[in-house]
Amino acid sequence: MQIIQQKAFHGTRSYELTENDRILISVDKNGELNQFAIDAAQLDPDPVRSRHRRRNWIKFFLLAGAIVVAAILFSAEYGESHPRIALFGSGGGLILAAYLFYVSIRKRQEGNFDVICYQNRFNGETELILHTYLPSDVEVAAFLTELNERISTTAEKPEETDMDHSTAREIERLALLKEKGYLSELEFVQAKKDLLQEFSRSVSGAPIGFQP
Repeated sequence: MQIIQQKAFHGTRSYELTENDRILISVDKNGELNQFAIDAAQLDPDPVRSRHRRRNWIKFFLLAGAIVVAAILFSAEYGESHPRIALFGSGGGLILAAYLFYVSIRKRQEGNFDVICYQNRFNGETELILHTYLPSDVEVAAFLTELNERISTTAEKPEETDMDHSTAREIERLALLKEKGYLSELEFVQAKKDLLQEFSRSVSGAPIGFQP
């Protein structure tokens, strides 16, 4: 499954779920193509959702309404004495008002969306950012459903590596030192955080996706 998210002045990003439960991201900006891959097993199955509600569409809507009123008044004022001028004047105003109404609707649709942020389940850093309205709500919802299923599956059965075992053993050793009083709670938390960051450093990077 694949979705393509395009945003003006920010380029195009495509997200493809591969058979081996990886997310292949292709970023095309100004003709320069870069590709990244994120392992679904690294993502937290519970993403963070932020809502964006922008009101800049209201000014276009009000301006369109004002033009409609002006066109009606203009037609009433000059309709009898200068019917042709009144027709062209009011007609042009109504056409402009219709365009502004259309712009306000588009602005409202684009200004009301959610941003889905998937975080690394090992260190809490944001790995993937998706906008729900690009290319459409339906396509993004289908992609998110499939992605969440992949994440849940891989989270239930994570692939174990030597680094997994060594990191777990090191955390156990730190917990034992804390129990014996050699480490304080603050020292234990910091040491554990450093271990997890080191573990995920090879797969972590800047968040992939458009910033809200």
